[in-house]
Amino acid sequence: MLKHIAEALGWCESSAGAPARDQFARDYPAFACEGTRLRAAEAERFVVAVFYQPDLLLRPAPYKLYSVSRDLAHAEELNCEPSSPYWIRGRK
Repeated sequence: MLKHIAEALGWCESSAGAPARDQFARDYPAFACEGTRLRAAEAERFVVAVFYQPDLLLRPAPYKLYSVSRDLAHAEELNCEPSSPYWIRGRK
């Protein structure tokens, strides 16, 4: 239970964060990954937000959403729109 609380608060990375971070590094090699956050644990997949820093210092850091398979073998980028249920609200 403490691990889930730490993941929710962003103190440690979920196991689904590693495949998402690796796929992000392959897709966007020029950007520095700032961390990951588990957005949803569904029956067939995990949804992970990967925060990154482009060439300019931006706060809050922009992010991309990734779908990670339950076996952690495959990650693919999701469409990140305000209408998405995984969109992080309250970020400018």
